[in-house]
Amino acid sequence: MKNNILLLLVFGLGILLFSCSQEEHIVEHKNSKEIISPDGFKIANSKEELSKSIFLNDEIEKGAKISSIEYSSIKNRDGAIAYINYEIEGHSKNLVYVVGNVNVSYNSPDIEVTRVNKNNYRSSNELIFRCKGSSCCYVGGTSSDNGETFYCKCENSSQNSSCTLEVTVIKDKNLSPTEP
Repeated sequence: MKNNILLLLVFGLGILLFSCSQEEHIVEHKNSKEIISPDGFKIANSKEELSKSIFLNDEIEKGAKISSIEYSSIKNRDGAIAYINYEIEGHSKNLVYVVGNVNVSYNSPDIEVTRVNKNNYRSSNELIFRCKGSSCCYVGGTSSDNGETFYCKCENSSQNSSCTLEVTVIKDKNLSPTEP
């Protein structure tokens, strides 16, 4: 009986230690810390490089800092979806960074699309989804067989009308809007 319990404890501990997390993946190579999705797609060479890609100039000036990165598993080594939480002037915010060959759409009553040309090493598509409006507004997403659909809303649905989904297109990407 004791051997069975001990065996179960060791087995449980092994699973816990070797399970794969969908949270931040940073791979250290020499002096750099590459950010790689759990599906194996390289997001950026470092957090600093990622920050330059995702933050607006005024956010950089205000000291925006990435606090955590979570990934949506798309089982695609040609792209990645990163949910990025960050701090700016004492406030917590989030955005979604989509890079590479990923099917995406959006579902939000108010949408602003901006095209930006940034000089970076990446030749693939890049999209950034963020919310503006009330402080309760956040970016979320749902997965389906057709890809990922992003939205902007508040926990309290009565305030959703104050949220606007901002889509920044860094490289050309075909977006297919879905009905709100």
